[in-house]
Amino acid sequence: MLGQSLHTLISHSVSISVLMSVLIPTLGSLPSNVQAHNNGDRNPNPILEQADQQARQPDVSPTRRIDRQTDRRQPTAEDNNTPAIRTFNGTNNNQNNTTMGSVGIHLTRLVPTDYGDGIASMAGADRPSARAISNAVAAQTDDMPNNHNASDFLWQWGQFLDHDIDLTDGTEPTENENIMVSSDDALFDPTGTGSAMIPFNRSIYDKATGDSADNPRQQLNEISAWIDASNVYGSDLERANALRTLDGTGQLKTSDGNLLPFNLDGFPNAGGDSSALFIAGDVRANEQVGLTTLHTLFVREHNRLAQQIAQRDPDLSGETIYQRARQLVSAEMQIITYREYLPVLLGGNALPPYNGYDDNTNASISNLFSTAAYRYGHSALSPQLLRLDADGNEVIDGHLALRDAFFSPQRLVEEGGIEPVLRGLATQVCQTIDPIV
Repeated sequence: MLGQSLHTLISHSVSISVLMSVLIPTLGSLPSNVQAHNNGDRNPNPILEQADQQARQPDVSPTRRIDRQTDRRQPTAEDNNTPAIRTFNGTNNNQNNTTMGSVGIHLTRLVPTDYGDGIASMAGADRPSARAISNAVAAQTDDMPNNHNASDFLWQWGQFLDHDIDLTDGTEPTENENIMVSSDDALFDPTGTGSAMIPFNRSIYDKATGDSADNPRQQLNEISAWIDASNVYGSDLERANALRTLDGTGQLKTSDGNLLPFNLDGFPNAGGDSSALFIAGDVRANEQVGLTTLHTLFVREHNRLAQQIAQRDPDLSGETIYQRARQLVSAEMQIITYREYLPVLLGGNALPPYNGYDDNTNASISNLFSTAAYRYGHSALSPQLLRLDADGNEVIDGHLALRDAFFSPQRLVEEGGIEPVLRGLATQVCQTIDPIV
């Protein structure tokens, strides 16, 4: 299972705070960038103890401009030189390579390009349709639960994490390379016209590339590549501020039912900029109900931490409260990823001991990882999301077919919130990770 503590606690509580208070003391020494300090029994949660120590540091530099009425910090040149506060765009994490892992840089390449013309055109003109290959090679018809008792949290955490580290959207204007389907394809061409296609748009790329064989097209990562909770907070200042209450509490906005806020200001969102969709740090937060549930959980966790930090030091500004809570949420995501998720995915002995920050390691995302390797999770999905009440029984609204879970925030608004989904993710055994879907 993906962390016994994660499953047991989330099935009984919607707050990560309970999870972390039990999980963190069992972890031993933490990496230096999230090293905790526990002074006796005053605070049993070492990450919150770290926040307590940080709260005793000077609030903000006198050169950093603060609007005290709203606590909306105005960015200054100092922002790019302050190691204590992560930039939203991922710059300056590596002091020797300040743009590594930042917004808008090239996806790295582990193998050479293979364009049809050697420059930019799609390869595969002489190959079968991608749909035909998928049907022949990757079709799954039977239920195939994994043999290790890993739950749906395995793939759901994987998707949530993925949306923290990479995003490569389609080009604008679009470069359509629609996928042909055969006339006997019951799903995409039920009437057998022979002319149906699956819409497909090529990936966004650096417009300064793709003009010669010496300068082939290079795709971009549109978000920070670091595990920095950008999916919760955003990868740019404008979106980050739109998610905040900016009322001096350091908290993030929520809507009725303690759910995510709605996209009332029309920010870019997958599925459209409709105000009927939620807004979060990543544009894909509405993609399916399980993902939206984790986004909601971490917004609640930020606000819980912000409340606790403010209670411990009422003199802190809203900006400092926000940044402290943001720092802790990022640390929680790293801990869950490296202590629970990756050992289940790769095996308990797959990760070497942590030996400190290595500034020679390129943390940027590769094309192969984002477009192929990390798609493993698609094979682990089940055809439905379980929704369970506190007694472990199916809720009145029933389980949710995966096909009905996409871009459906109303399922959380009208059908019991995130708690039933969390219990279901923790309960259902996910499908086997294999080449079929």
